[in-house]
Amino acid sequence: MRGASDRVVRARRGVKRVRVTFKLGAVDAVDGAVPVVCAPKSGSRFRIGRTRVRCSAMDGSGNGQIATFTVIVKARR
Repeated sequence: MRGASDRVVRARRGVKRVRVTFKLGAVDAVDGAVPVVCAPKSGSRFRIGRTRVRCSAMDGSGNGQIATFTVIVKARR
């Protein structure tokens, strides 16, 4: 799975949640591109601190892959 790497974003002063977007990709040798589902999903609002994101993809034969990464939201000082 491509794109499952930790991300660090900075919140504007006084903001407690930040909308974070990301795009992951998965490709199967037979099926080609396979949909990736993440929780929390891309575009969610993340609180200041660390949040673990879990993503999964499954091909037409039921073979799956799971990836995790951390979104770190830092407050501006």
